[in-house]
Amino acid sequence: MEHTSDKGDKGTQPTKVSASDMMESAAANPAKKRAQKADG
Repeated sequence: MEHTSDKGDKGTQPTKVSASDMMESAAANPAKKRAQKADG
């Protein structure tokens, strides 16, 4: 049980960062694609 808690705690931190990074990346992805489309 303790092992799971430790793993969950450790996995939650990196997961949260990944989610935030993914969200920012996704928001920047469409923005870049849209800018390229408008430029082209």
